[in-house]
Amino acid sequence: MKMKYLLLGSSITTLFTGLASATVTIQKTNPTPYRTTGLNSFVTSGGQMGGMVVTVTFSDSSTATETWVETDAISGGAVVPDRFSLTQGGLSNAGSTYYNDWTLTNNDPTASITGFSINSRPGDTVFDTKLPDKGTPGSDRGLNFAITNATDGPHNAWVFYSDSLRLTGAEEAVGDTFLQLDVLLQKPSPGSSTPLSAGESLSFMQDTDSALIEGDIIQVPEPSTGLGIGLLLSAAFFLRRRK
Repeated sequence: MKMKYLLLGSSITTLFTGLASATVTIQKTNPTPYRTTGLNSFVTSGGQMGGMVVTVTFSDSSTATETWVETDAISGGAVVPDRFSLTQGGLSNAGSTYYNDWTLTNNDPTASITGFSINSRPGDTVFDTKLPDKGTPGSDRGLNFAITNATDGPHNAWVFYSDSLRLTGAEEAVGDTFLQLDVLLQKPSPGSSTPLSAGESLSFMQDTDSALIEGDIIQVPEPSTGLGIGLLLSAAFFLRRRK
C-alpha cells in the first residue's frame, strides 16, 4: 500500500493505493466547533454508538436516513428495509472499531449507493483518525477510513472529516477527532458501472471513541463546519465537471 500526505491550506489530504488500484482521498477541516470533557474509551464498538445518524445517498438523488441502534454489547447498525444497512461489530477485541469492519449493503432494488454520511455526535461517539502520535488524550491511536472489501470490485472514495473536537480546556483541537464523516463513492474506471449497485456490499475500517460523559459533546461559539449531504452533492458535481 502506498501512502502520501499533502498539506493543502486548511486541510490534510491523504492518498491511499490499495484494494485493486482504488484510491481513498481524505480531507480534514481545521476549525474547532465542539468540545467535550474527555474520552472514556478507545475500545468502542457498534454496541456503544446508539443514536448516531446515518444518511445514505443514491444514484437517483434520493436519500435514506436512520438512527444507529445497538443490537448487543459489541455490535449495532442502522437499517432501512429495501434501502440500505450499515452495521459494525465483531469478535476481535470486544468488537472494537480499531479491529473490526463496518459493512454497508445496498438493499435498494434499482438505485446504486453513491455516498453516505454519519453524524456521530448524537451517539456520544467520535471518529478517531490517524496521526503520527496518539493524538487527543484518551483517544490512543486512530485509523483513517479505508476500504477493505467490496463485492462489486474496487471503488474510489472521497472522505471528508469535519466538526472537529477538542477537550474542554484545550485551546484548539489536536486534529484527529471529528464528529462528521462524509464519504463519496465512485468506480475507478471512467464509464464503468455506478458504485455499490443493488445487492452489493462494501466493508471498511474506521476507528471510533466514546465521550466520557453522556450528552457532553458541546458546540462552541465558532460556526459549525459540518458538511453533510450538501458536500457530497457538491463533490459529485465537481467530479462530473472533471469528466
